[in-house]
Amino acid sequence: MSKSRAVRILALIATGGVVLQAGGCATTMAPLLLSLLESILLSTLTGGTLGGL
Repeated sequence: MSKSRAVRILALIATGGVVLQAGGCATTMAPLLLSLLESILLSTLTGGTLGGL
């Protein structure tokens, strides 16, 4: 295996690791953020409805 091929393979492995980490972070954080936004939206709507009564 030539040196340039080894460097390209290492770069590909490093890039793939970063992509997998970013994907894992996104799949972990997305449900948490959606839950937080849903909670904020529902509390705003409920507060506006009950505040008008």
